[in-house]
Amino acid sequence: MSEPAIIKVNGLTKTYEVGDVPVHALRGVDLEVDPTLWIADDGASLPVGVSARIGVTKAAERELRFYARGNPSVSGPRALSP
Repeated sequence: MSEPAIIKVNGLTKTYEVGDVPVHALRGVDLEVDPTLWIADDGASLPVGVSARIGVTKAAERELRFYARGNPSVSGPRALSP
């Protein structure tokens, strides 16, 4: 008998409003995380960058975006990740 999932979500939905148009990012997604999932520390350490959020207008002046500076996977202008 297998162990139960450590996280289980059914029917997950996320809709964004673009003007008056609803954009459905998720529609009825089911997710189960296997109990054998694990996270390891690879010992790498990158400095943490902080900036305003991208594509957000409400409280846009607040620096609520945190990211690993220098990581090539970080989106946005290169000036944010020198």
